[in-house]
Parts: sequence; structure tokens; C-alpha cells
Amino acid sequence: MAGAENVHHCQQSTHGGGEAVSLEQVIAYKPDFILAQDRQFVASALEQPVWRNVPAISAHAIAFAPRLPFNWVDRPPSFMRAIGVQWLANLLYPELFPLDLRGETKRFYKLFLNVDLSDANLDDILR
Repeated sequence: MAGAENVHHCQQSTHGGGEAVSLEQVIAYKPDFILAQDRQFVASALEQPVWRNVPAISAHAIAFAPRLPFNWVDRPPSFMRAIGVQWLANLLYPELFPLDLRGETKRFYKLFLNVDLSDANLDDILR
């Protein structure tokens, strides 16, 4: 929905998804962007020389999907995807999908969760 294409096409081996992909496969795919589900992976991939062969990593085009209170783009499927698709579209195509992410996130949390986010809360969610 955000206008991106997953370069890894496969048969899901489990109901939960999360298929393993080798570094060699990622290098062969030459992704322009990597959306990670693990914050530690992001830091590790940016630091390890072996990952520099991946265009997305050499361009620092990698991000960790926010997940508070639920994952914004993955499981469990929820209303959080409404903010997640905006976040991802803006991240991938900022000129086509301009977004005041901090303001929109605060409005979203107030509307759907009845929570007034402080700037510190917002930093925790978006880091």
C-alpha cells in the first residue's frame, strides 16, 4: 500500500511468515531499501563490512518499523497499519508523500488510543 515491492518472493513455510533470507540472497536482490523488524539488525548491518555489498546498506536506506503499542506494518494486523502506511510511504517517497510524522503520530495516538504523547514518548516510539 505504500508503493514498495518486496523483492523476496517465496512460499510461506509457516503461518507466521518471517522467512529466513541469507546474506547472499539479499546481495543478489540488490534492494534499494530494507525494512527491518529488529532494531539490533539495523545497527549491525550498518556496522558490518560484509553488508556494504547491499545497495540499501551502503546508502543507509534501512529502517526499523515502529512497534508501540503494536507493530505498525507487520503482525499482528491492526489499526496501527493506518499510521504505518503513512510512515512507510513518507520514508520511501518523501517528495510524493510529505508528512509531519511527529504531529500525525500524536494525532493518531490521541484519536485511536486516547493517549496524549509527550515528546519523550514520541521519541521512544519513532527511534
